[in-house]
Amino acid sequence: MLNILIRLAVMGSMIVLAVNVVRTWVHALRAPRKAIVAPPEDRVAFRAGEMVEHAMKRLTAMEVAVARLEDAEMWAATEGYAAEVRRLTAAVMADPQHYRRAKRHLGQILFASEQAVKHFVRHYGAMRDAGTRARFLGIMGELEAEFARAAGRYAEAGAAELEVEAEVLRDLLKRHRL
Repeated sequence: MLNILIRLAVMGSMIVLAVNVVRTWVHALRAPRKAIVAPPEDRVAFRAGEMVEHAMKRLTAMEVAVARLEDAEMWAATEGYAAEVRRLTAAVMADPQHYRRAKRHLGQILFASEQAVKHFVRHYGAMRDAGTRARFLGIMGELEAEFARAAGRYAEAGAAELEVEAEVLRDLLKRHRL
């Protein structure tokens, strides 16, 4: 009797195993489902939003690091830089179609400046060296000026494209009137 029960259990498990193998192969051979593809405008806005989100995380990390030092002048320099970065991110979100123009600033330069600020904070927190502090303030001023120029260029490029589109519309209106 026990022998029959063992044989039935083995056969049952073999059947379950065979059914699972067949089901896995059938599932693997079926055509894959197509992913939902967003329209190109949404994809561009999504990518621009992602870039801005990462930039804001980096900026927040820099502000938190400098805030730990409790130095008003260094905080003011960091806030000036942060204001220009926010100005550039606002310009990108206002015109996300051309977010790649700001990619170098909001990607590479912001990443490098975040790493430099964190390194500076570790060093300055331990040593309180006046030369290092002056170098930091100088670098933050240069970064602020660079991001101000980048935000201006981004806005000017958008305005130039708008002017071109306006000129095309004027030409179309003139042709339509004739």
